[in-house]
Amino acid sequence: MKKLLLIRHGKAEPAGGDDISRRLTPVGAKQIQSIARKVMDAGDVPDKIYTSPAVRARETSEILMNIWEEERHFPSLQDAGIVYRTTADGLLTLILGAPETYNTVALVGHNPTMEHLVSYYKGSPVPIGTGYAASISFDINKWKDISSRQNSTVSIYKP
Repeated sequence: MKKLLLIRHGKAEPAGGDDISRRLTPVGAKQIQSIARKVMDAGDVPDKIYTSPAVRARETSEILMNIWEEERHFPSLQDAGIVYRTTADGLLTLILGAPETYNTVALVGHNPTMEHLVSYYKGSPVPIGTGYAASISFDINKWKDISSRQNSTVSIYKP
């Protein structure tokens, strides 16, 4: 069994200026604190987190890590430029290359890519608001086999 956890960054400052530098708002930080606990309670804490280099995604990842580390979960964190402004196929390319030793991998990123990927595996449109997370479980043993949605189950977490 492999799980892919897609986490959209929390509520961020209004758009304008340099998009990559936008920070989380206090509301966004609270959203992510809530999601971190819900993901943990469901047993979906990842082994590895790939995060967009955007400040709001990086801040989201740091909040997740801090909460999970308090509960003795220690996922590794890696900046992955491809997560910022890519397509669902771009995210899949990243996941296909994940080490098989990781059973649960998280991507912290942005819409519309998150919605596209979750909707593909759900088989219908799924809105992914700020601070939402989606856990996609695959009945597979190797990441390279996630291309088919036949053996996948999607769960949505809302802050």
